[in-house]
Amino acid sequence: MKSSLGLIAALVLSGSALAQGAGDFPNKPVTLVVAFSPGGSTDNLARVIVDDFGQVLGQPVVVENRPGAGGYVAWRSVQSAPPDGYTVLLAENAVALGKALRPDEPLDPRKAFEAVAKIGTAPMALIINSKLEPKTFQEFVEFAKAKEGGVNFSSSGVGSVSHMTFDALADLIGVQPQHIPYRGGGEANAAVVGGHVDAMMQSVGSARKLSEEGGVRVLAVTSEERNPTMPDVPTLKELGVEPDVELRFWWGIFVPAGTPAPIKEKLAAAMKETLERPAVRDRLANIEVAPEFGPAEEMAASLDSEITNWSALVEKRGIKAD
Repeated sequence: MKSSLGLIAALVLSGSALAQGAGDFPNKPVTLVVAFSPGGSTDNLARVIVDDFGQVLGQPVVVENRPGAGGYVAWRSVQSAPPDGYTVLLAENAVALGKALRPDEPLDPRKAFEAVAKIGTAPMALIINSKLEPKTFQEFVEFAKAKEGGVNFSSSGVGSVSHMTFDALADLIGVQPQHIPYRGGGEANAAVVGGHVDAMMQSVGSARKLSEEGGVRVLAVTSEERNPTMPDVPTLKELGVEPDVELRFWWGIFVPAGTPAPIKEKLAAAMKETLERPAVRDRLANIEVAPEFGPAEEMAASLDSEITNWSALVEKRGIKAD
């Protein structure tokens, strides 16, 4: 009896402490984890929102880049972090793609994390080194089919958005490319600019910047309409290329499973207010990200559907994690 009463008392005290922690959250800085190195699309987004997000929360928010293993270094660290709201994952499609690519991986993002909110989306673009011969998408398809040894492409890591979207495009145009992964978007971009690889799928914002600097040529975009900042670049839809999977970035924030609902609600409300700030929206427009706040349920449903759809493509293409 004494043992049972002791256990009940411990549980009550534990619950009270958790509730109290939720009530004064946050009372110290919050870490926003990015699974890839600086210079990539997710890191760029983090830098755009982090200061305002911290202002709304009332505590500093610090970006922490944890690249490696196609995102799993960061994801495992967040999974094992205390579920107290002070470790938040800024995730992109890669968190779903990783599970599709590694179905036997113990970490399942649908169980390891709890969605807090959807943040936004961005179309992608096919870029190639500006010194290559192809000037159009059709010419690139011919080039890719004719190149001895096959066309190669860079990505921000195995299972990353840039990896899997290029493979999806390759499936549609009938080529088997050579994948050369890097530790992040910045390094992958540099590989294309330097001519070390032929091509890459990158966010429209990053693609436009690289194009303006003269290192790459943009051949197509994945948006429904042509991008107003690059009106001469056709959409894949115009070109008759329509994939079964989503070829665009989406972002959301997640916390470790077991994080109290009041904490998740505070984080979601703060992100919603952050995305409504005119200055933030202007900065997001500069990197071609459309702010699209969505509740936790919407983000969780997107994650689940992405894993299902990409798993089918992985099986079809025989894509391997290594």
